[in-house]
Amino acid sequence: MRKTEPKRITEITRRNIIDALLLDQDPFHGRLDLVGFLRRVWPLKDMRSTDSRFDDAEGDIWQHMINNDDWTSDHLFYDRLDILDIPDELFVKFLEECVHPLVSTGVDRTARLVLLFNGYLVHDGFALRPGGQISGHKIYKVVSATGAGALPDVYEVVLSFAGEDREYVDEVAEFLKANDVSLFYDMYEEATLWGKDLVEHLHKVYSGSALLRHVHLCIIRRENLADA
Repeated sequence: MRKTEPKRITEITRRNIIDALLLDQDPFHGRLDLVGFLRRVWPLKDMRSTDSRFDDAEGDIWQHMINNDDWTSDHLFYDRLDILDIPDELFVKFLEECVHPLVSTGVDRTARLVLLFNGYLVHDGFALRPGGQISGHKIYKVVSATGAGALPDVYEVVLSFAGEDREYVDEVAEFLKANDVSLFYDMYEEATLWGKDLVEHLHKVYSGSALLRHVHLCIIRRENLADA
């Protein structure tokens, strides 16, 4: 049974965006292979398979979209991934990955997709806007077009640690950043934290507003373990 929980990005907007992507002459997954792209958005290894020959969604998507090519892209999105009913934050992650520098085939392609997505998102009060840079390329984030009621940030890793472990956590953060992992690390967020209610904002971050593969990384010193 389809869930009835209302979405802030409506079914109409989602369908319009997906249909436009599928009609586009370029693949939505850009310069990545299909499964590699989907893995950046969905935890495929943790999703059940609909094909008894495979252990997870990654296996059956590969089998039916690449090896046999007997699923259509419409089936993949609307039936297998249920894109009309996934949480807003996950749909936002999908849009942001479509225009990510690692995925997009170039700045012209990125600009065209941003224009396309914004043409539909505006009706729900959202827009893709530059939210940072990586290696000189813009990273786009879906934000509130009105400045209120924005969707929460989606982080793959949230770094939580004791103050004395700052030096080590710096190294961990740099490693994750170099491997294109979306992370919350206070030293990287100084500009975005300015002017916010820090108690409320940090509570949302650390208590679960980050939806996809949210991880609290607690660094424990070895000498502390010996005292436990």
